Amino acid sequence: MESLRVVDLALELNPGNDEAIYFRNFLLATRAFARVVEAPGIHFPIAEVELHEAGFLVRSESVEAAVVERERGRLSHPAEDIDVRDVKGLVSFTSSMTGESLLSPLLYSSGKGLSCFSSRTGVLPTVSKEEGLRLWDVSKLRTPSARKMIEPSVSWLSFERGKDTLWLVNEEATLYYWPGWSGPLRIGKVEGFGEEFFEGVTMKNRRHYLWTFWQGGNQRGLAGSKSENLKAMVAVEEHTKKAGTSVWITTMARDRDVVLFADSAGSIGVRNDKGTYEFLPGPIVPVKRLALSAKGELGAVMFETGEMAVFEPSTKKYLRRWKPEGVPRCLALLDNEEVLLVGFEDGTIQFLNPHDGSEIRSRIVAGSSGLEIVVVPHREEFLTRFDGDLNVRRWDARSGKLLNSGLRHVDGVLWFSCSLDGKFLFSIDQKERDPERGFLRVWSLRSGQEIVPALAHDAPVNCVTIYENGKRIAMAAADGSVRRWVISQESR
Repeated sequence: MESLRVVDLALELNPGNDEAIYFRNFLLATRAFARVVEAPGIHFPIAEVELHEAGFLVRSESVEAAVVERERGRLSHPAEDIDVRDVKGLVSFTSSMTGESLLSPLLYSSGKGLSCFSSRTGVLPTVSKEEGLRLWDVSKLRTPSARKMIEPSVSWLSFERGKDTLWLVNEEATLYYWPGWSGPLRIGKVEGFGEEFFEGVTMKNRRHYLWTFWQGGNQRGLAGSKSENLKAMVAVEEHTKKAGTSVWITTMARDRDVVLFADSAGSIGVRNDKGTYEFLPGPIVPVKRLALSAKGELGAVMFETGEMAVFEPSTKKYLRRWKPEGVPRCLALLDNEEVLLVGFEDGTIQFLNPHDGSEIRSRIVAGSSGLEIVVVPHREEFLTRFDGDLNVRRWDARSGKLLNSGLRHVDGVLWFSCSLDGKFLFSIDQKERDPERGFLRVWSLRSGQEIVPALAHDAPVNCVTIYENGKRIAMAAADGSVRRWVISQESR
């Protein structure tokens, strides 16, 4: 509650502070808080506190005692699923079934203290040397997210645009949709996402392929109704059945519904207005990476052979094709379509004019192995991460100069993606090999600082989707759990 008081003061001074607004809404959406209620004055040192049929009984070390009366209240969470623990003046409330926090931990003492939770009244009395007896209303216990289990675990998920419906695909290629008012509903198996795709995902350690899978959709949301969303999947399925292939990579433009997919043989399809696909001309070569400009007017592809190409999705024509010096690993297009960034296995980055292939500036050495590049929307800037480096670094795309080396993680940077407005960065903080836990973190791209408490999971995170600049978040983990949050605007 003190955090909310401070951020409310900040918003009084600067009502347009985007970080403070998101921080406040995030806390209210992902945390429940204890609230102080009026407590009677007790005029003796309290040594014990226990439950009483009328409320609570407090005693001194001698014979003094008093009853603190409290009326019956109503808990917002089943009493049998509440685990209350007091460790040196810090009280936590968690779900016995899931282990999730039901209330923001309550710190009432810097040392030894007393507390006693009453499920009958929904009140927690605390006694500390600093503040004596205080009463807290803890009746508004709740899990901060909607949570469901899907087995085997989910490998991809995305919100439907303008709705609360969440679309999911699990590791057996079974499609589900989860409206906000019910649990996940099974649609059926999508044959196009075959064993080859999931084997490739595992082989390439997820980050290389799965995190680009419908990346634009993950941020922007999938357009249209249930039937419209299925059109693209049905079209892909028809193609893969005829070709005897499976889906390999899929991506969507950030600002428009231009969708690309590559199958395991190397056919590159561009979705048209009818929901079907028209294909780029051959030769057909297995694809390593795909990239689209913000409006989908320019595309780039990296082949497994080490070759690269630039093409126009609207005309299905290649503009140029070449083989760069070195082994390319990743690529990205700036918003203005005037710079193609190519990252290499040795950690260098090349800056090219995508139309004529000329170098805009000399290569830079950005790091070592495991390079990944993310473009910052609406700016001529990009972000990088490397294997073994806990930082996400920010660069100027024109000068090649390092702007910020902050955004330091704890375990490792598995995945990262900017909000569509370019104000926030979302990342998965998780070890690449043998992960035991995962965190979703939210950063300010203005200050380079983490702006909200991380959403933690005790199992490795498979994938996450961010919608409407972080107003909706969903996360799937390796233990089969899927959680979703609504970060709604709250009045002050």
